[in-house]
Amino acid sequence: MKSVVRYSLSSIAGAISLVLLQTQVAHAAGIATPSMSVSALGTANSNAAAIHDPSAQYANPASLTRFTGLQVAGAMLVADASIDFENDGSTTVYNHDQGGTPIEGGDAGDPVKPTPIPQTYVSYQFSDDLFFGLAIDAPYAIQGDFNDNWIGRYDGTESQIAALNFNPSIAWKFNRQLSFGFGATAEVMSVKMTRATDLIAGVTGTVNTAGRDLKAIFANRISESTSCALSNDFNPLALNNEGFTFDAACANSGAKDQLGFAINAIDGLTSKVNDALSPLVETNNYENDSRLDIEGIDVAFGFNMGMMYEPWIGQRFGLSYRSKIVHELTVETDWTVNEKAHQKALEDKDGVFLGNDAVNLVVNGLQVAEIVNTLLSDQLFTDGEADLEFTTPAVASFHTYHQLNDRLSLMSDLTWTQWSAVQNLQINFDNQLKDGVAVLAFEDVWRFSLGGEFQYTPRLSLRAGYAIDQSPSPKGKRNPGLPDSDRQVFSFGANYMLGKNETIDFGFSWIAFEDSRVDYNDYGGNDLPAPVLAVSDIVADLGLDVSDYQGVGLVPTTTTNNHTTSGTFKSTAYLVGIQYNRRF
Repeated sequence: MKSVVRYSLSSIAGAISLVLLQTQVAHAAGIATPSMSVSALGTANSNAAAIHDPSAQYANPASLTRFTGLQVAGAMLVADASIDFENDGSTTVYNHDQGGTPIEGGDAGDPVKPTPIPQTYVSYQFSDDLFFGLAIDAPYAIQGDFNDNWIGRYDGTESQIAALNFNPSIAWKFNRQLSFGFGATAEVMSVKMTRATDLIAGVTGTVNTAGRDLKAIFANRISESTSCALSNDFNPLALNNEGFTFDAACANSGAKDQLGFAINAIDGLTSKVNDALSPLVETNNYENDSRLDIEGIDVAFGFNMGMMYEPWIGQRFGLSYRSKIVHELTVETDWTVNEKAHQKALEDKDGVFLGNDAVNLVVNGLQVAEIVNTLLSDQLFTDGEADLEFTTPAVASFHTYHQLNDRLSLMSDLTWTQWSAVQNLQINFDNQLKDGVAVLAFEDVWRFSLGGEFQYTPRLSLRAGYAIDQSPSPKGKRNPGLPDSDRQVFSFGANYMLGKNETIDFGFSWIAFEDSRVDYNDYGGNDLPAPVLAVSDIVADLGLDVSDYQGVGLVPTTTTNNHTTSGTFKSTAYLVGIQYNRRF
């Protein structure tokens, strides 16, 4: 049976939402603010060559040569979007071979209120030929707070991502027709994210694989201490432990009995764990989830440049380029582990805590209980730090402005964005968790905008615009954290002259997205759950090197959600804004 989930996600229009990696952390792949001024908003971002006010410097710093004296523009945009998600078979990794366990959950509630996006722009004329500008804006902004039990909780329950951009620029007027501009960018990026984690399902897979590895470790240790070689048919993956065999010459030795004793003890331990957890993982329930919070901040730098050419009055052409910015974040990772995952993993079905009394087996100095307790309690769910790198892409634009007569003008913009620079997202943990990778396979995209302005009265001008905007996320590889798709933008706006040196702008855009089908698993691009931890790393911390042991690590364990989200997103968005412009 299909269910429908409805929620709002600010600033989805014109960009990509956060990618929550299968390793429980977030990566900003570019949640771009759709418009960098209200005057641009009213023309669907087609007005870069129209140069209405100092906010034009963001699109092209060469536009600064059009402004005399000191001028200031201050804007406030409000962005919001609504998305319908029709669930169609989302599952957790448990019972993967049987198709997984369906994710149970409800709707998202009212996660996001309309999000304000402030912007400030200043231009100053140093001389007849030299001009200065400063842009302070938020090119990336998103926030959301979802119900804890919503069906997409493994992709995120809370997000607060903001970038504050400081962009001083300088422009030079070569002659009346030609101008050049250059700017430097300092971008402060703040990330705060929360997501649910299905650690209990991860524990079952971890314990079962760890048990298999422990039996292989004991077999190798016993072989070393008794000089009984492992057989050529030694295979820990064989059913019913039939692959744990010694050479025929040791068939009747004490080595076989020692290994049998160890195998029985380990199987008894893993069985108790499975018996304790099976009621919790056979049916997905948000009350059994754990939680991961991450928080980090970074400052990175880039540049922008542009050229503006006016062959004759009223006809302008511009080219601009904004560099990519590479952010290298060190985020704090804070696990809130559900007690059912943390302690019940070592309980049997009757509630006896195994750490106190059972299976304290020692074979050649190696304790099973010590390894299992270390694996579950000290290695997997520890607070710490993680390093991640993400790139906001380079952008190049060509824009035109044509004044047809005293009252009517047309404008256009063609923008290319180099999203192909973002292919994979990788996070490096400072604990035993393996580095994680999310495959995005983004593609370069184009956006075409066409707009017009009509001088309705001497004090009032009316604007409108239309844009076609491509999604960088290819079909078949879309992530539920970025339900992005191709869209159309419909805009209108107005400018009103308050006085000789004052104007005010209004703008509105409505964005219609194509339906976006998602069939996504967070297995790091693999067909099966991503390996993120190896038992050999754990026992190495206990002073035992098993790197050369036969049969160890054949199936690395998993500790992440490893879930699959399937469904269709139906999305629309709107932006509305007001801007005040002043010439001194």
